[in-house]
Amino acid sequence: MVKSLLKKISNDVFNVDIFRTDKKIIHLIDNTKKEMAWFSYSMQIQNFLEERKIDLIIDVGANRGQFAQDMANLCDIEVFSFEPVSKMYADLVAVSKKFPQVKPQNFAVGEVKESREINVYAHDTLSSFHEKSDLGASLFKDENAEVDKELVNIVRLEDY
Repeated sequence: MVKSLLKKISNDVFNVDIFRTDKKIIHLIDNTKKEMAWFSYSMQIQNFLEERKIDLIIDVGANRGQFAQDMANLCDIEVFSFEPVSKMYADLVAVSKKFPQVKPQNFAVGEVKESREINVYAHDTLSSFHEKSDLGASLFKDENAEVDKELVNIVRLEDY
């Protein structure tokens, strides 16, 4: 409550937006000169979302919720995060407990509604329906010596 009151006062009285990118960095942005905040990647994303009045983000292949958490820190926007692999989905659910606007979905997204086996590698950002390429095998040989298979559900976004 105190945080939202301070943001409202800073915005209404001083025409300044308070923006936090992490626990240690706080930006004070003059609302009349937001376009000059080009140096901030986060500010660019926030401006993009605000200018276009975007109120929903769909995060497909959400992994552990890193992107969803970044978006939730930027602005009050709903993020539907799709992650089919159970291990990563559990971490995504933990993120959603800290950020209620993050809505975890335990599905993959595809053209056809079906169930398929996904390759789950030790380096979990590489998990895929596709087999490792020769390049991937050479670059991540130690991390991906073994591959697990997991049966996941795929939904069509338009049916969801």
